[in-house]
Amino acid sequence: MTNNELNHNKTPPELRAVNDELIAALSAEEPDNIEATLLDIVSRRDAIVQQHLASLSTDDAREFAHNEVPINDKLLELVQTLLDSAKDDITHFMRSRAAVKKYK
Repeated sequence: MTNNELNHNKTPPELRAVNDELIAALSAEEPDNIEATLLDIVSRRDAIVQQHLASLSTDDAREFAHNEVPINDKLLELVQTLLDSAKDDITHFMRSRAAVKKYK
């Protein structure tokens, strides 16, 4: 994921900074506690988006929201992929553990 995928011409500076944090967290080679980090960043991102929407006129808010929907869809897809991967890892671990117990 890149800055171009998370930012648009109506992205405020505060949101750009959080998007940069998100990209850095996702591109870390060995992320520490990635789930908690992503939850924190996404929660702050949501708060900034909500606050910014509240400060805009109706037309500007509509345009900003129109630009944010595809970005939110990409983030949702990314998080779902991470969740599915974590589920697969846990399933593999549990099956491996069961196989080890079987051969003890």
